[in-house]
Amino acid sequence: MHHDAEYIESTGTVLVMVWNKHSAEEAAAAGYTGGHALWSEQIIELDPTADNADDAIVWQWDSWDHMVQDVDYSLDNYGVISENPQLININFEGIDIEYEADPIHMNSVDYNEELDQIVINSRNFSEFWIIDHSTTTEEAASHSGGARGKGGDILFRWGNPQAYDMGDDDDQKLFLQHDAYWIDEGYTHAGQIMVFNNQPNFYGNADYSTIDVIDTEVSDAGDYTINDDGTYGPSDFTWTYTADTPTDFYATNISGAQRLSNGNTIIDEGTTGTFFEVTAEGEVVWKYIAPVDQTGVLTQGDTPQNNFVFRINKYTPDFIGLSYYSLESSGTIENGSDYTCELFE
Repeated sequence: MHHDAEYIESTGTVLVMVWNKHSAEEAAAAGYTGGHALWSEQIIELDPTADNADDAIVWQWDSWDHMVQDVDYSLDNYGVISENPQLININFEGIDIEYEADPIHMNSVDYNEELDQIVINSRNFSEFWIIDHSTTTEEAASHSGGARGKGGDILFRWGNPQAYDMGDDDDQKLFLQHDAYWIDEGYTHAGQIMVFNNQPNFYGNADYSTIDVIDTEVSDAGDYTINDDGTYGPSDFTWTYTADTPTDFYATNISGAQRLSNGNTIIDEGTTGTFFEVTAEGEVVWKYIAPVDQTGVLTQGDTPQNNFVFRINKYTPDFIGLSYYSLESSGTIENGSDYTCELFE
């Protein structure tokens, strides 16, 4: 298991992301031309009340069942990449791949109970994918079945049409992004996808990050449409946060963002442990730097380094997970600080 997990409130089950190793021989037999082992990505749904590990898995999906390749027509998964956007090109080479066996590198998973769909984020493909959760495990391994009738194939993908041979560098919108999730109902841009776009100027000469919101244009029934040119819309973002001086905001990896009930957005610049809240117009109204690095708690006045934070979330005082605690000021985290804290509702 790696990176992320998602709790499904209605069932009490948990979605986890899992790497599944395939040998070099297995990869070659699936049309992979790289000559080495590959890790596919699985989404496994676990029942934490199960008595044993065998009974804990109640549903699963594996990217390996949805690969396509155009190098060996004798194999069952042969196809024209651009004509099969619902499938994953096993030979696609993403940007900045850290481990050659990990070509997809998912880093977040989120569940939409209304649609009964899952969004998973692929850093190396620079895309997020939406799949159907209404399938059985057997249907999820196939290309039919479920409420959408497409089994475990990709229902919607966005960010980099080059991944399915439908564009070039100029068409790419996401770059090594993290934390793709549906914005909650009742919030600004509800039902749309927010991502932390780590390196939108990857092909340029200035490093900066953005927070972006994408309207998947899903129907009430949970269906998606593909444009006449063979790509998925929209053509651009609904909303973007960029720092006034773009290079002032940058995290090369990890990180995330969350839309708040007041319409603002709280952001985790993960590689510097910096959290800040911005308005819809991009005004910074709150900021905090985590005073803990890989060695422990820092002393007030020290400059934090290696204080990485994968993701943050803001919770209201009535959040059920806080009901066991007395929410009283307990001082500061840093050593040697004489600041005082006040708790705001």
